Amino acid sequence: MNRAVIIGAGKTGRGFIARLLAQQGIEIVFVDIDEVLINKLNISSKYCVHFFNNEAKKVEIENFKAYTWQNADISDIEHIFISVGAGNLNDVGERLCKVLNKKKQYYIIGCENSTSTAKILNNSINMKNVTISEAAVFCTTVEDEKLDILSEDYPNLEVNAKLLKGYNLKIPSIKYIDDFSVLMKRKLYTYNAASSIIAYFGWLKGYSVYSQAANDREISKILDMFYIHINQSICKEYGCDIALQEEFASLSKQKFCDKSIYDTVERNARNPLKKLMSDERIIMPMILMQKHSFDCTISQLTAAAAMVYAKFTSDASKSLNGGLGDLYENILIDICKLKNNTDNYVKIYDKAILLEEKLNRGYEICLYDFLVVK
Repeated sequence: MNRAVIIGAGKTGRGFIARLLAQQGIEIVFVDIDEVLINKLNISSKYCVHFFNNEAKKVEIENFKAYTWQNADISDIEHIFISVGAGNLNDVGERLCKVLNKKKQYYIIGCENSTSTAKILNNSINMKNVTISEAAVFCTTVEDEKLDILSEDYPNLEVNAKLLKGYNLKIPSIKYIDDFSVLMKRKLYTYNAASSIIAYFGWLKGYSVYSQAANDREISKILDMFYIHINQSICKEYGCDIALQEEFASLSKQKFCDKSIYDTVERNARNPLKKLMSDERIIMPMILMQKHSFDCTISQLTAAAAMVYAKFTSDASKSLNGGLGDLYENILIDICKLKNNTDNYVKIYDKAILLEEKLNRGYEICLYDFLVVK
C-alpha cells in the first residue's frame, strides 16, 4: 500500500490513524467536511503528533493532501479509513457511493468504537466491489489550538479479520482479530463503562480534570469493585480467560489514572443520553452482571448520575417527548428501555432523585452512601 484515504481529519484520524500510516511511509489523503480544517492542513502542509509525558519521539506528518468532499478525487485509492462519529457514518457512506468507481475494488475500515460500524457502512454504501471492516480505537488523542495532536503511544489498530475475508493490508500496526465482536463488547463493558463511572462520579464530586477524578480515593475504590464484578461476568458470558480480562481492566484503569494524559470530565461525560442507551456502556454491563448474579449497584448509580448530568447540563428534556412528563421516567423507558417499576428502574430512579436533591441543596456527595456492594 502506497496511498490511503482517511475520511475524518479530527483527532483520531489526524493523530492516530495518520500516525500509524505515516510511520509506514504511506501517503495520506484527508477528506473532511470541515473546510476551515482542510484549509489549515493545506496551508501548513505538516503537523506533529506529540506523546503524553514525552514517552516517545514525536512523529511529523507531512506527506499528505487534504480535500473537502466538494473537490475530493479518491476514486483511484483502494484503501480507505473512516474516522468519524457514529452518527455520521451513514452520511459518509452515501457520499462514498457518489465518488467510488464501480469497477474498482476497495477496502474500507471504519475506525469508530461501535458494534455496528460495518453494518451501517454496508447498508449505506451497498456496493459489491467494496469490502468493509471495522476497527477498535483504544488510543487517546487530544487536539490543541493548532493542528498538532497530543497522543497516547498506543501502537496498534485492532481490525475485524473476518469481515476482510482473508485480505491483509500488510501494515504491521494493524492487528487482525477473529473474535472482534467479543473484543468490542469487552471494550464497551470494561473501558467505556469504567470511563463513564469516572466521568459522572467525578462530575458529582466537582472535578473537571479527568485523571484527578480517576485518582479520587473513593472513586478509585468503587472502580476496583466494579472491575471485580464485570470481569467475572464477562468471563462467564464469553469464555474469556480471567487473567487476560483482569489485565485488560487493569490497563484501562492505569490509562485513566495517568496524570500525564490530560483530559476533561466534561469531554467524557458529554452525550449522556447516548451512553444511557440500552445497548451501551452503562445499561448493558448492569444487565450482564445481573444475569450472572453479580452486584450491579455501581452501574445503577452510574445511570442515575448520568441522568442527573443530562438534566443539569443539557437540553435533554427537549429531546424526549418535547420536554413533557418526568425526564427521568422518559430516559429510563425511552432510552434505557427499562420497564416501569422493575427493580433496575426503581433503584436508578430513586438514586437520581436523591442525587438531584443533594446537589440542589449544595450537599457534598458521598458515593458510598448510595452503594450496597456484596
